[in-house]
Amino acid sequence: MKIELNGVHAGKELIFDDDMANEVSRYTWGGHTAPRSKTTYARTLDNGGVLYAHHLVIGKPPKGFVTDHVNGNGLDNRRENLRHVSQSENMKAAFERLGDDYDNHIRGGLRTTIKYLADGTPKTYFYDRKTGRSVPPEEALLRFGSNIPDKTLAGIRTAPEQNRQTD
Repeated sequence: MKIELNGVHAGKELIFDDDMANEVSRYTWGGHTAPRSKTTYARTLDNGGVLYAHHLVIGKPPKGFVTDHVNGNGLDNRRENLRHVSQSENMKAAFERLGDDYDNHIRGGLRTTIKYLADGTPKTYFYDRKTGRSVPPEEALLRFGSNIPDKTLAGIRTAPEQNRQTD
């Protein structure tokens, strides 16, 4: 069963199992895309609160869990496409759908910590996610490749830069 969304997401279709027709048709559905997200989820107002379509189908997740749309389509609310998982599992599934490795995403398998020195300048420390060992900035730059975030780059001081004299 498909229903068209209203509002700014008009034209997009919400998908449910056919046996949900009576329950779903009681509501007017709109879409919501969270900041920094590319996924739209269907929601409506119910008893003064917000009701997401996936919660209507499988209920709200237990504390510490979220609802995962297995195929990555936040508007596909068929039971076979929904499951409750931890936030970590949800993120790993999202990266796998994108063909990326969650543990090595962006940081080349590194955990990054940015600390600020007394003068306010950032200093970046790197640790290998698997071994926990400290990684020198030169190695970190090689592992980051071209995907190094600007915020992280601002705190890296490689040996040649630290020793550079100004004229």
